[in-house]
Order: sequence, then structure tokens, then C-alpha cells
Amino acid sequence: MAAPSGITYKAKRSNREVLRERLQNNSALREHFESSRDVHHYKKLTRPTIHNHENVKGHYRDFAAYVQEIFEEGRSEKQPQPAEIVRGTPLPSIEYVKDFVCYLASALQGRDASTFIRLETLRGYMFTFLALWPRYANVHPTPEMRYQVCSYLLSEELQASVKLSTKVRTLKHIEPQCLQIIMETLHSATNIFRSNRTRLQMAFLILFSAASAARPGSIVESSCYRGSNQALTWGDVDFYLIPDDEDPAHPSLVIDIQLNLVKGYRDVDHRYQKLLFTLELRKEHRMTCIVLPLLGLAFHDSVFAHFHSIESLLCPEKPPTTRVKILLRNEVLTLPLLRKEEKGGGGKVSRTDAFHYDGLNRCLKLLSIAAGFPESITPYDFRASQGNKADVDLGETARKTLMLHDPNSKVYFASKFIPSLDLDAKYENRITLFRTVIAASSGRDTNAPHHLSLEERAKLLNEPELVKLQNEKDEAMNKIQQLLANEQSEEVEKQIIELRQIAAKASNGHRFLYLRESCLRIKQARQEYFDNAAVRQMLNPAEPVSRMSAGGSDDKKYRVESSFLSLVNDLDSGDPVTDCCTLVNILIAQPERILFQKFYPGERPDDENRCPHCSQELFTMSSTKPGEHVHLCTRRILSEKATAQIQANFTSQECKYGKCLEKFDQRSEFISHLMTHIKFARRNSNHCKWQIAPGVSCGAEDIKDWREHFAEIHGLNLDQCIFTEYCTICGVWLYDILGDRQVFSNHHLAHYQDLFDSFSSRPPEGASVSLSPIGIIETEKYIEYTPGSGFDGELPEFHGHFSDGIALVPAFCPSCVFDEKLPMYTRMHQFSNVFHFMEHFNNIHRPLFTESENLCPVPSCGHHHFTKQELVIHFIKFHRLPLASTGRHYKVKRLLLPSPDGEVVKYKRRKKSEGFWCIGCSGEVNDINKHLQRPQNSDKARECARIGKYSVIANGERGPVQFWTAPVLP
Repeated sequence: MAAPSGITYKAKRSNREVLRERLQNNSALREHFESSRDVHHYKKLTRPTIHNHENVKGHYRDFAAYVQEIFEEGRSEKQPQPAEIVRGTPLPSIEYVKDFVCYLASALQGRDASTFIRLETLRGYMFTFLALWPRYANVHPTPEMRYQVCSYLLSEELQASVKLSTKVRTLKHIEPQCLQIIMETLHSATNIFRSNRTRLQMAFLILFSAASAARPGSIVESSCYRGSNQALTWGDVDFYLIPDDEDPAHPSLVIDIQLNLVKGYRDVDHRYQKLLFTLELRKEHRMTCIVLPLLGLAFHDSVFAHFHSIESLLCPEKPPTTRVKILLRNEVLTLPLLRKEEKGGGGKVSRTDAFHYDGLNRCLKLLSIAAGFPESITPYDFRASQGNKADVDLGETARKTLMLHDPNSKVYFASKFIPSLDLDAKYENRITLFRTVIAASSGRDTNAPHHLSLEERAKLLNEPELVKLQNEKDEAMNKIQQLLANEQSEEVEKQIIELRQIAAKASNGHRFLYLRESCLRIKQARQEYFDNAAVRQMLNPAEPVSRMSAGGSDDKKYRVESSFLSLVNDLDSGDPVTDCCTLVNILIAQPERILFQKFYPGERPDDENRCPHCSQELFTMSSTKPGEHVHLCTRRILSEKATAQIQANFTSQECKYGKCLEKFDQRSEFISHLMTHIKFARRNSNHCKWQIAPGVSCGAEDIKDWREHFAEIHGLNLDQCIFTEYCTICGVWLYDILGDRQVFSNHHLAHYQDLFDSFSSRPPEGASVSLSPIGIIETEKYIEYTPGSGFDGELPEFHGHFSDGIALVPAFCPSCVFDEKLPMYTRMHQFSNVFHFMEHFNNIHRPLFTESENLCPVPSCGHHHFTKQELVIHFIKFHRLPLASTGRHYKVKRLLLPSPDGEVVKYKRRKKSEGFWCIGCSGEVNDINKHLQRPQNSDKARECARIGKYSVIANGERGPVQFWTAPVLP
């Protein structure tokens, strides 16, 4: 520090001289010094206390209004008192205060709407009420009033009429095995956190809370101090390196964390709590090591002034010889260590705003449910568990010191775990057994319901209150539609605005009531599930959920696994410090945001959440899901590799079409040349002139599929790129080297035999066949079923299961599957998304339905004849096919029913007024001939040419599906 310039010593002066100088130089002090102090001053209180004051004053206003009301109605002769507690308001009588106590005890609800409030809550309200008068009215309640109020609270008269609860919320016991389970769930979850930093922050928060018994408000922004941005900062953390005599090359790291935000003493510098931690080197304890996530956060924020890698800190080239403190950059000393995510930032963590208590509580609840705990863990469960352990193992004094309880406090009545004394040698085993019983994770089951089942959801939606709100909304919307159909005027517009307000109010009320009630019912369902665990496991096993025959039930194989989780327990290089450095580097190298979407097995983004093939940022994609994009790129890369391999083995080929004898050394040039002959043949004679022998041509006429003809008859693959297909059921890639698609047909034949062969025979005429839908909930407008559920082999499954743009189970077209005229690879075509299936069925098969006498193409459905509308409804309800549209839901799968006129659903997309609609690629084109005759060097182009169907667009509407034929040149 630089030496001060000038003389700082001042000779002693009189009080008046000091006062004169200070008043002259300090305008704020001068203004306060000269102001009047004949005002009512208020004692400085914390935000929670002020909030409690306002809460009790609000109850007192309600009570005063109630007394005024019954007095005016003549039901009471007691005179009403002023509702506001301000200066000049007289102190009410003891009887009036007791009436206020009785009012609170009778009117307020407990945590359950059917119970009264707790006795301790009422006592706290009255202590606060008596404290309001000296603060706001400068009137002090008498000792007699205080004594009478306390006596009335505990009187038999009040207890006999009002059953005030004396129970407290049971705090869960967090044992080491609970922490291990929570941390494993935290690092494996992909749908709880949006950013890896938030996941790292939660890991540190949970482990630090469990080890320190600190109040959450001393680490994160307390809900009582919302907006203050007061939380643990990097300036509160000190890093020390201490020489290790046993391992001189690796100094020991000690972290000193000072908690300054002590309850009741936030603005007092001399009240704080210090906690020390060191790096856990034992492999079995890495998952619950506090220092690992803290170091990851430190290097994320680049807090160290001179150390920029974990190796330079834990494995220095020149180890320290004495205890040294690691300096932090001045810019980060006031930076909150734990920060929240920005709103609308897609998981981006704020640079300045502290993480708040509500976010901690929400994440703990989601982690508890994902881990299968019977009850959700709260932040104070960690504090109570550590306090309980300290109270039993170390005594009450140590517990008060650890938890910063007042030495004279008597408020700690948490349930203690005290095992029965036993001199048996198996004492330790029994202690472990007892702790297993009381642990928060005891009896956990990840199969416990997370959402309402279909039956429970239908029951809730049919409750009279929700039905009334839904009817109000529907009635208002119907009136709006009627008004819109009439001629518009100013009066009509006003009516429409009013009706929209009514509909919005009913819709919001319906949504709010449904969400609140569903949360309560989910909680009850989970409680019943865990209560019936013994019956379910030992006496009456529950029936398993009907899964789909084609698989897709294992959701984990479609998720991106955390690299930290896969190595934390198995990494063993022989040097524990090096292993810790590796784990910290993994935490640092994780991408900013977490990809929660699913990917096909074996396909995943790179370490920066980019496509591993084209390096495109997967978070910025709008029209394509990340898993779908990576899958398409994988298909393209594999096709290019297979094509390159075929090209490498290509030998000089002579064109034998007609009289052409040109030779080619490149396969791509040969195929392009041959395609020109084929295009000419399509326009003219449409028969093959390939020379099968000198002077002898093939002569085949009316060829519908030239690619199939050349592959099967002449052994030539006309595909520029090797056609590649992914089998979702097996998870393998298939390559059509020969071009005849036979490899696909052979592969899909086995799947056909497994999935559909048993349903390929139509029962005899007159045989009884049940066509009643199963496993769905039906309404007038839609049906719902559980995503991923099937029929357990009782019915053929065509509907598939899609999520995040990929097919967990592919969909199949029932009309194609049982059409024996088609090749097997066409019959068993696997649809990877709902839209492609809807486009295929509605454009190719649905126009062929007649107005009556339609048989279901699925033979097992028997000989029942349907009208056109009935058949569509049969497909939707019985086979769960999305022929109309689907709802945007993830807890249930919703399929909309067709409109009464039976028209095909009109998709919300911009349409050309004139042009063509290609069935193969489901796209609008200007010239269908040019589109279908383009070079087949992509999967999309080959698919368009293979299907060869289109519709004419006129006046923005699509016409009937037509088969394309090549135009004849003049």
C-alpha cells in the first residue's frame, strides 16, 4: 500500500470546533442536526417481521369490519373499534382483544382446509398484535392484558370449542445413502435443469446444506429478502494450500467459507459462522464431495488471479512450503457464488442476480420425485438432520453452536433419533438398520405416480366446478362464432370483446382450479402408492402398464448421459488427486446448457452441444428437433461412406443401352449417363433397350419402376447414393448395396411376423369381434391415452410412440401392412413422426374410402362395414391413429376426432394458390415434372420418385391424389 501524502495528524480540538467543521462540510448531517425530532420513531425491523406485522394488521381490519357488520345488523351490542392501528387509536379493552383471539381461532384455516390453525401460530399472531400498539400507536398494553390473552389462549373454554392443532411438520432424516441417491439423480436428470451450471450449483447447495446445517437464507437469496441480491459471494470464500508431508507433490486444499447473513444479524459484522472443508480423495465418497462442485464453479467464473487450471492448483510444479492463501480477482469478490437463470434465456445463467430460495425449493421437489422418495425434501430437512446428528452425538451445546441457536433458546424440539442401548456385538448393524428405517429415501420407488392416471384425470375434469367453467367458456366462444358470422358493427364488436373477456376468465379459472386440484390429487395418489407398498409387493402385485410390443419402454437409452456420472465412481488412475483433477475438468468442460431432448441410441451431440457431423448449434434450431437433426446427418454420413466404398470397388463399366458403347471409370458418371437413357425411354416407348447379349435387348415394356427393374434383371443399382435406412425397432442401420431393396424386405419380414402376422387372417363371416376401444378416455372432441402404452399383443399396434422429434416406437400404416401386393419394405415402412404418417394416410388411403360399405384394412377387425366417417373414427379410437390432429400434451396423448362434415384436417401452413403438392416429400412445388425428374442424389429425391404421386393446388386447395407419368416430348 502506498504511503499517505501530507500530515494526517490533527491536534485535539473542542467539541464545538469539531461540530462546526462537520456541519459545514456535511450537508446531510447539517440538515438532520437542524431538523425537528418531535416525531414518532420506529424501531428498525427486518423484512420478515414487517411482513408479519402487515399480515396481523390485515386480520385485525377484517375483524373490525366483521364487528361493524354484525353491530349494524343488530346481531351484537358490542361497539366497533377503529380498524387502523395508528397514533391516536385507543387501546381496545381486554374483552375486545379476546374476541379478536376467538375470531382468529375460528376463521383461519390450517394447512389442510378442513382443520384449524396451530396453537403456536395463533400465539405468535397475538404476540405480534400486542407488539403493534407501542410501535404504531405509541400505546403500551398492560401486563394484565398480556396475562389474560395468554390465559385465554390455553383455556379449556377455547380448546373445547376450537380444536387448535399442536402438531408440527415432520422433518425428514437425511442419511448418507439419501445424499448419494439425490446426487446420482441430480447428475443423471435431463429434464430438471436447463443449464449445467445450475446443476453444479444445486450439487454444491445440497452437499453444503447437508454438511453445515446452515439456513438456506445465508447461502441464497432468502424469500424474505426478495430483490436484495444478498447471498453468499466469492469474497466469503477463502482457498488455502497446506503442505502435505506424506505427499509433498500434492498440497492439501482447504476451503474456508464464512456465512455473514446470520438470521437476525444480517447488518452486524461481528456475527458470522465459519466452516472449513477439504477435498475428499476416497473414491467411494467422490459423489458427495463438497469441494468438487465448488471448484467447478470457481473455474467457471475464473475467480483465481494466478491459477487458470485445476492441475496448476492441485498439482503445482513448485509446491508451497508453508500455508498459502490463493488470491481471487477483485472483480469477483462481490459476485454471488450461486446465481439464477435469466428469464427467457433458455438456461443462460445471470451474471449478477443471486439464486433464490424458491428455485432451490423447486429443484429439491423435482429431484425428490425423480428419485422416487415418498415425500419431497425441503431445504430445512438438511439443516434439521445435521442438527439432530449433532445433538445426539455431540450434545446440546455443540448443536446450538453449529446451528447458531441462541444459548437460551428452547425452541428446538426436532424429533431425535435415539437408538435403544444394546450391549450385543451387532450393535452397529442395528444402528444401520434403524437409520435405514427413518431415512428420507426409505421405501423409495421411482415408479410412484408423477401425474394423474387417465381415469383420475377424467374424474377430475368431470367435477361439477370444472364442467361449469368449461361450459361457460364454450358458450362464450360459440356466441363469438355466431357474431363473427353476422355483419360487423360497433355494437357487435363490443359484445365480442365482452364475450372474449368472459371466455378468458372462465379459461383461466378452469386452468388454475385444475392445476391446484391435480397437485393435491397427485400428492394423495403418491401417498396411497407408498402406503400400499406392502400389499402391492407381497399380497396383491399390481398389474404392469401395457407396453408396446415394438419396444421403446426404456427411456434412459434415448437420453444423453452425463460424462461426470459415468466416471465419478469408476475413475481410478492410481493417483486420487489426478482423478479429482480429471473430474473437475469434466465439470468445467460441460456445455453451458443441457440438452433435455432425446436422441437415437448411439447418436449424441458433441461436447459443445453441436451436431457431431455438421457442427450446427443444436440449441438454435427452430424447425427440427436436435435428435432428428443428428439422425438425418448420421444417415447422410453413413450413406456417403457406403457410396464411397462402392465407388472404390467400381471397375470400368460400358454402357450397353441401345447402341451406346461409352465407357466410364466413375460410378457416379455412369449412373448419371444411364439415367438420361431411362428418362428418354420414359417419354417415348417406355421399354428397356439394355443389351443382355450382343445384338439382343431386354425388351421389357410398361416398366413402372425402372430402379427395381435394373436391380433385379440387370444387376445395376441406379441410386447415386447408397440408400440407407434405420430400423427403429432393432436400432441398426441397413444398406441397400444392390438397389433392389431386398435387404430391407428380408429384415422387415421378421418384424412383420412378430408384430402383425397373427392378425393377418380375417375371421369367418358372422364371427363376433369386439371393436370397443381399450385404454382410452373418450370425449366429444378427442380421445386420450397414456403415451407409450400398447395392447400387450391383444391388438396390432400401429400408433407408435414419438418424443422430441424421434420415434421411440415407429408407426405403421395399417392399409400398407396388410396389402400383399406391395413389397415388404413398403408394407413395413416405419414412420418416424406423426406429421409424415398423417400426410401419407390422408393423401393416399383416405381418398379411397367410399361413403359406405368400408371394411377396416386390418383383417382381425372382421367383416364389419363402416361408413366413411365411422371408419375414420374407428381408426382413431380403436387403433389410436392420428388422422385428424393431435394435441400438444406430454402427460397424455390426445388425438382429436374429425369434424362432423368429415373433411380432412386443414393444416395451419401457408399454401400456394396455384401449384402442385408432392406426396413423397409433403411439399409445395411449382413444376411437378421438374421436381420428380431431378437427379436422385438424396433420400428425399429418391422417396419422391419412388412414390410418384401428387395433387394439383388450385385456389389454395389441394385436389385428389394422382399418379405421375413422365410427359411425352414433342
